[in-house]
Amino acid sequence: MFSPVSLLRTSLICAAALSIAMSVAVPASAQSVQEVAKANCMREIAARSGGTARFTKVSSGRTPIVSARASGGVSYTCMTDSSGEPVRVKKNGASNF
Repeated sequence: MFSPVSLLRTSLICAAALSIAMSVAVPASAQSVQEVAKANCMREIAARSGGTARFTKVSSGRTPIVSARASGGVSYTCMTDSSGEPVRVKKNGASNF
């Protein structure tokens, strides 16, 4: 049979494994596609706008579209793929350049 020491050791190992599994960060796949798209698109838009653009909305659906507005009446539209990666960033409106 099992000795009390081996049972204790087994339960401690299981508890440690469970503790480690619970402390692991939430994987990106657990985030919604809209959250991933927003983060990725705002990074791309910030690079193009010099950091002046502000998030306005993100569409729902398989391939989210993120909208942002910058100073000077400039707006940005970022189209993403199904994983939230930017595919195309479009600039609309007047530009100060």
